[in-house]
Amino acid sequence: MVNYCCAINCKNNSRDNKDVSFFTLPKDGIRQLQWLDKIGRLDLMQDKIETICKKRVCGVHLELSITI
Repeated sequence: MVNYCCAINCKNNSRDNKDVSFFTLPKDGIRQLQWLDKIGRLDLMQDKIETICKKRVCGVHLELSITI
C-alpha cells in the first residue's frame, strides 16, 4: 500500500520517498488540531474522525515539538 502525505502541496508518497516516514494523524483532538494547523489542513476538521485518522503526514512536516 502506498501512503500519500495529506499536507498542502506535498507530493511525498511512500513509493517514491522510501527514506521518508509517514504518520497517521492523532485521534486526540488537541494534538490533531496542532498537526492539521502545522500542515495547513484545518479544512479536514470538517471530516469525520474516522476519515481524518486514516490520513497520513510525512515526516518532512513534523517537528519533535508537536509529536510529543
